[in-house]
Amino acid sequence: MNHRPLGLAAILLSPLMALMLTMYHWPQHHVIGDVAGGLFLLGWLCSAVGMRRLRVLGPGVVARGLSALQIILLGLAACQQLFDATTGRLDTWYYFVCDMAWPGSMVMMLITGALVWRAGVWADWRHFVPALCGLTLPLALLTQVLVGELAAGIVFGGYSGVLWALLGLAVRSGATVAAPAPAYAAA
Repeated sequence: MNHRPLGLAAILLSPLMALMLTMYHWPQHHVIGDVAGGLFLLGWLCSAVGMRRLRVLGPGVVARGLSALQIILLGLAACQQLFDATTGRLDTWYYFVCDMAWPGSMVMMLITGALVWRAGVWADWRHFVPALCGLTLPLALLTQVLVGELAAGIVFGGYSGVLWALLGLAVRSGATVAAPAPAYAAA
């Protein structure tokens, strides 16, 4: 599978974070929000796999390892969404691990952004996108402290929808390294 369908899936699934956060404000827990969160994670996973295939984090073992860690965290976060949709919140260690994978995967996007920047595979607007995605959680937490929970949900849902769509677009457009200047022979 090439990177283009992965990027398209990420673009199409990115708005579902806003739906998930909207459902959390309903009077009772709503399974549609849990499914929306799981589908958002699927789109994010498509972006992570696409970035791994494009090697935009770099060619080394550290880049591959951190890319694998991002994918594992996304899988654990998806398990948390599945638990919420089927059994509700559990008071177990494995639910706690899966629940912590959500913010862990957000923090990993900051690290991913730094690696993408350093690798230089995306030399245009795309090399900013992973780091901007990683700023979603700090921005939402700051908004919650300054303005309140509802405003934080709106900021988090809107910002993540736009940024993860841009991440999908970056993956869909592929890996283009700035072409090196041609070396001319001195004559």
